[in-house]
Amino acid sequence: MIDTDKRQSMQVLGTGVAAIAGLTATPATANADITQVNETNQKQLRDQGSVQIPGKLFSTDVLLGENEVSSVESDGYGLAVFRGSPDKTRLDYALVAINTTSQIGAAHIHQGGPGENGPVIAHLLGEQADAHQTVVQNNAVAVGTLTADDLVGPCEGKEIATLLAEIKANNAYINVHTANYPDGELRDQLCAVKELDVSFCADIHATSNSVIDVTGSGTLSIDLVKESEEDDENEC
Repeated sequence: MIDTDKRQSMQVLGTGVAAIAGLTATPATANADITQVNETNQKQLRDQGSVQIPGKLFSTDVLLGENEVSSVESDGYGLAVFRGSPDKTRLDYALVAINTTSQIGAAHIHQGGPGENGPVIAHLLGEQADAHQTVVQNNAVAVGTLTADDLVGPCEGKEIATLLAEIKANNAYINVHTANYPDGELRDQLCAVKELDVSFCADIHATSNSVIDVTGSGTLSIDLVKESEEDDENEC
């Protein structure tokens, strides 16, 4: 029998990948399929979102503990994707965090470049975030929209265009905070991207009929092409 929390975690991740695919302007694939138990009591879930991005989109690469300042030991990983409105007044986003060392408490956009820690400028997940969010154990998904009213810290009272300028200057990063690492467990810089391909694959194995003996593993693959300054200048 598969642990209910483990099943819920996989469903949470499927929701997150589907939300990421939904941020694109062109049709994308996002599948979630939990197969029937086979002879070895193995259940599998696979999600995939593949997109060609024609417009303004912003993304991290894989969120990792080694990107923290100072780095932390974590098998967790994640991704945050944003899509700006044509008038640059809002950012729709989806964030996924997977397999952290402990309960996920919050996620933010921080102001700062690689190798430095900076202040929070927008809440993405947690009590202060205005988002649809689900946290199951050490996995979380948040889907929401940022407007000027959501900016805090150095960006409070400013427009979304100010946040976009920080991203383009490589001066904004995503940080996921957990109980074990309240200062941050998963991190990566935000950047403007032209193309993005995301895939997630996870296997759950029930080693017996007991809910206690459940293990799982997963991989997140991200292939992105960053937007160049020339691309930005040619934007309509």
